[in-house]
Amino acid sequence: MIKLTNVTKTYPNGTQALKNVDLTINDGEFVFIVGPNGAGKTTLTKLLLREEKPTSGKIEINGYDLIKMKNRKVPSLRRTMGFVFQDYRLFPNMTVFENVAFAMHVIGEPNRIIGKRVYKFLKLVNLEEQAHNYPYQLSGGEQRRVALARALVNNPQIVIADEPTSNSDPVMAYEMMELLKKINDLGKTVIVITHDIKFVQYYDKRVITISDGTVADDKAGGDDGEN
Repeated sequence: MIKLTNVTKTYPNGTQALKNVDLTINDGEFVFIVGPNGAGKTTLTKLLLREEKPTSGKIEINGYDLIKMKNRKVPSLRRTMGFVFQDYRLFPNMTVFENVAFAMHVIGEPNRIIGKRVYKFLKLVNLEEQAHNYPYQLSGGEQRRVALARALVNNPQIVIADEPTSNSDPVMAYEMMELLKKINDLGKTVIVITHDIKFVQYYDKRVITISDGTVADDKAGGDDGEN
């Protein structure tokens, strides 16, 4: 479970990115987070990953208190979460297999387990035949699916995808959203940060609208956008 209680984030330059945010996302939910640029979505993401700390308030994720936790515990928190970055962040000198395996090497998994799990998740995202290709040999949509496989390979409880359909053709974008839906159907909590309102409207899921640093709207269904 993710729970934010009265969370405010003010940067040193005086910018108040989040203001008294109260938000709960339960285990197994699929949630869209929408809002205009500068609304506070990026700051919210950084707080969830514990890249930033709030100025005030409380954040709890998967039993971790992100305010009180020691820095040495941050990797343990992040192992319960998978993040698909908007810019993919793949290693250009590594193959698809190696990029996905890297996430397991970091936590010290033995090679006999790594091989099995990497191919399992490459198959899930329909990329097992590209396992030995390099990122430059893939389309943007395929690179994004590699990033998704890497986010999933350590079996996180929460998956966060930042603009997963941006710069993708309609078919690739739809395939990506269907993969995220499949992951949610497996019991994972899925959070999608997006400007792509057609998918918000298409999928009947919870929609949280962030505006001017506050939760402006929070409702089930996908019948609204950023207004």
